[in-house]
Amino acid sequence: MNAEIYGFGFAISLLFVGTILHLIRKRKLREQYALLWLALGMAMMVLSLFPSLLEDMARTLHVIYAPSLLYFIGLMGVLFLLLHQTIAVSSLTQKLISLTQTTALKQEQLYRLQLRVEELEGLSGQDRPGGVLQTQEETCGYKRLDDSLQTLEESTGYERPAGSRHKPSDFREVR
Repeated sequence: MNAEIYGFGFAISLLFVGTILHLIRKRKLREQYALLWLALGMAMMVLSLFPSLLEDMARTLHVIYAPSLLYFIGLMGVLFLLLHQTIAVSSLTQKLISLTQTTALKQEQLYRLQLRVEELEGLSGQDRPGGVLQTQEETCGYKRLDDSLQTLEESTGYERPAGSRHKPSDFREVR
């Protein structure tokens, strides 16, 4: 009977490791996290092939009932995995905050440039105060500003609706 239980345990361990490898191949599990799961699967295989290892470890650590040592090792393994995942989530949260702030700053910069373009478009072709028309230098400045606006639109991934002119309300959208 013991041999059947150990064989069943080994089959489950083998299935577990196979599932982890399958998830890695399908890119559903990153290698960085898979190493911990593979180590757990290998430990399960070793303990199911050599059950005397658990009893020897229990005797060495003065644990009277060997399966309780197995539960303790399992609990410590789960806590270690939980800590590892918490660290990963914290790191990703910090990156998300940084990306959100950067996007907000880019959108605000885009909005301010848009207002400036609107201001310049409103004055182009009209007489300016004092009867002076737009000079060549001002036209070049408008061109640079429009190029900057286009670069910002591309870097933030914003696409203006077809046929629309620059509208500040378009640039207030947060995706």
